[in-house]
Amino acid sequence: MSIYIQRVVIDANVINARGGILAMNELESFFHKGIIQISKTSALNIELQNGYLPGLNKAKSYDTLYGLNWVGHTEGFFSGGERESRLEIIHKTLWENWDESERNSFRDSIHLDICWMNRVDFFVSSEKFKRKQQFNQEYDVKIVDPEECIENIK
Repeated sequence: MSIYIQRVVIDANVINARGGILAMNELESFFHKGIIQISKTSALNIELQNGYLPGLNKAKSYDTLYGLNWVGHTEGFFSGGERESRLEIIHKTLWENWDESERNSFRDSIHLDICWMNRVDFFVSSEKFKRKQQFNQEYDVKIVDPEECIENIK
C-alpha cells in the first residue's frame, strides 16, 4: 500500500513569511510532517526578487519547478515538466484573451502552466480568478485558496 503525497504550489501572495496566514501555517505543518509537498515555480523566484526579502528567504525552503522560459518572468535557461506546455490555452481559459502585456495575469498563467507541466495537484493563491471554476473543471491542477486546499487534502 502506498500513500499519495499531494503536490502543492504556492503563489507569492500566500508565501506566509511572517506566519500570519493561519491556513498556510496548517499547510506548512502538513509539509513538515511529509503529508504534502510544497513547491514554488521558477516564476515565483522572479516575483520575489523585487524586495520582499522575508518571502524570498522562505521560498528557499521549497523545491523549484520549471516550465518554459519567459525572459523577465521565469528564472533559468531550460524547460522542465512531464507534459507539454499549454500556456496560451491556460491563459485564454482564465482571461479569454491572449495578452502578454497584462503582467500579473500573464505570470499567473505561467505559474499554472508550470503546475500543469509538472502534474501538480493544487495551486494555492489568495487572488480571485474570474474564471477559476471553468479552469478547475478543465484541468487536473486546482486553483484554491489556503482554506480550500486544507479541505481538499483532508
